[in-house]
Amino acid sequence: MDTLTSVMKKNLKSLLSPFISKCGKLLENCNNFYIIHR
Repeated sequence: MDTLTSVMKKNLKSLLSPFISKCGKLLENCNNFYIIHR
């Protein structure tokens, strides 16, 4: 049971990390846009 949970967590992390990095890039771009056009 514990091993299954840890495997699930690892899979979840590997699935989420690209999504999170995309969100981070998007936020960065939004911030830059806001700063430039303020």
